[in-house]
Amino acid sequence: MGNYATGNHSWPFQDGEMAGRIRAHDWSAGPLGPIEGWPERLKLMVEFVLASPSVSALVHGEERILIYNDAAARLYGERHPAALGRPLPATFPEGWRVVGPLYARAFAGEVVQVTGQPLDTRGDGSGTDMFDATLIPVRDDAGRIVCVHMAGHEVGAQVRSECRLKRKNMVLDGINRIFQEALIAATEEELGRVCLSVAEEVTGSAFGFMGEINFRTNRLDDLSVSERGWQAFSMEDPAFPRGKAPTGLKLHGIYGRVLLDGKGLIANDPVSHPDRIGTPKGHPPLRSFLGVPLIHAGRTIGMLGLGNREGGYRPEDLEAAEALAPAILQALFSRRIEQRLRESEERLATVFNVLPVGIGVLDSRGDLFLSNQEMRRFLPTGLMPSRDEDRGERWRAYQPDGRRVEPSDFPDSRALRGEHVLPGVEMSYAQDDGREIWTRMAAVPVKDAVGRVSGAVAVITDIDALKRNATMLEQNQERLQVMVAELQHRTRNLLAVVRTIARRSLGPSAGLEKYDARLASLGRVQGFLSRAPAWTVPLADLVGAELAALGAGMLERVTVSGPAIDLPGTQAQLFALALHELATNALKYGALSKAGGKLAVSWHIAREEPGKAPWLHVLWQEAGVAIAGGTGLRPGGFGRELIERALPYQLKARTSYELGADGVRCTIAAPLLGEAGRGPGSAG
Repeated sequence: MGNYATGNHSWPFQDGEMAGRIRAHDWSAGPLGPIEGWPERLKLMVEFVLASPSVSALVHGEERILIYNDAAARLYGERHPAALGRPLPATFPEGWRVVGPLYARAFAGEVVQVTGQPLDTRGDGSGTDMFDATLIPVRDDAGRIVCVHMAGHEVGAQVRSECRLKRKNMVLDGINRIFQEALIAATEEELGRVCLSVAEEVTGSAFGFMGEINFRTNRLDDLSVSERGWQAFSMEDPAFPRGKAPTGLKLHGIYGRVLLDGKGLIANDPVSHPDRIGTPKGHPPLRSFLGVPLIHAGRTIGMLGLGNREGGYRPEDLEAAEALAPAILQALFSRRIEQRLRESEERLATVFNVLPVGIGVLDSRGDLFLSNQEMRRFLPTGLMPSRDEDRGERWRAYQPDGRRVEPSDFPDSRALRGEHVLPGVEMSYAQDDGREIWTRMAAVPVKDAVGRVSGAVAVITDIDALKRNATMLEQNQERLQVMVAELQHRTRNLLAVVRTIARRSLGPSAGLEKYDARLASLGRVQGFLSRAPAWTVPLADLVGAELAALGAGMLERVTVSGPAIDLPGTQAQLFALALHELATNALKYGALSKAGGKLAVSWHIAREEPGKAPWLHVLWQEAGVAIAGGTGLRPGGFGRELIERALPYQLKARTSYELGADGVRCTIAAPLLGEAGRGPGSAG
């Protein structure tokens, strides 16, 4: 091209590639003839075209011969330089179908303005250029139109930029609309149709659908089908009724590829796509398809599918759909969260109102802004007692010393200062009918994220019936204790009378002494029971009393050990008689009858079977004395009968009585009755 650029001394006189090519071109073989014979007006127009910095050309005569400048040469691509001096229709046959009528109008004398005209000027399929141009008729000296001057500039980049901006604005407007509809949509499906409508408008789609993967079945459940989609839908299948989004779709086909790969996809020729599975009967014909995955936390959970854009989908359509996808997903999630929250609040409100206690939520000022029906029974004005000047006097609470609690120290006020008032304070409340009832008011603070008290929750419980029943029960228990004490006193007196009658009727005898001692043992038990409100006797006291009855000095030779255990009256009486028989025998014949003898009484508690009552195990062990035959409790006698037969029968006990070479060994094991329990101390 250097040969055409500079250093010329013939017409055209300008420098540059096209000036050189015009000088070197053989014009004599064409309709314009030799360049030396061109009219001055034509030469002037050629010089004007060459001097123009923008795209400029002359189209001459009926043959539409093309002459153009350097700017046009750069635009024509591979068609340059062959286009110089050739007919325009033959050089650009594709574009001529578009611009031919425009040039016809210009050759007819009209100045033609062309705006945003798309043309494939390069002819290499690399893209479509867009032009703003003016076609101006050029006349000769006689006034005849001999050529048309085209002056223009390529505006494709500007138009594409404007289109991108417009598309972005459409996306932003669509996102805004989606979030607005998310606030008012009645159902998730309705919101889905709005989202699809926006996506169809932004991408120019004919219809669309949106689906979510059901990870339990690994199938696709459609959330929504667009209105346009239903209008084009003519399927008659009970499995897919009209108006109801399909569910349980296999993850296959073109839409399955979007879900499985987690990437956007354009298929402008679905029939030839390798994943094509076809469409069911009645489904709208699919001429083009665009799919975008819906991704949450890096996982594909669904997709947006669009179909049948006129002319097929472009990369910018995919880009727009991908920009909409996160907003659609967020709107759907927000709708679900809102729905679940509403359902949760409804359930909470139901539970809140059926609770048999009054519950209220206070703000930081102490104003009650949420309460149930029971709370409003106590607080009809909506004010807590500490803040209700008109009804506050109805509430009274008292300190342990009898002084009245001030409203500033009521539980709600204390909670707002950060205290937890649990389980609450008993307060009397005067109802509208004047009757006072007992309540318990509890309150706890509510704190914000930084630990500041932002409110409180207060609970008022009607404990009037409980309080009155407790008072009545306490009074009944007091009367019962008096009656039991009186009965025990009379029982002891009766035992004393029986002992007196027996002594006077029978006179002195060994049998009378045993009888009298046994009655005395029962009398001691009755004494214990008369002093015990629960009608129980500590086992350690029972053992100690029977050993003390043996006389002074005996206790020094006795060791007693075992945990604290209270025996109910029924067990205590039988255990007392058994201990009495063993102690009497030890004093007469056993360990306590000789100076070197020792006695150990011990017991422990063991649970023999899970879930059942524990057992009490008592061991009576004598030592340091040689037992001669017949010196123990006599078989068939009262003591042996009591231990070996009466205790097993009445207490379900297991017993053993053995005469060893060193003394008596007796064990008694019995299940603890329901009234038995651990006492305050232990022996030892």
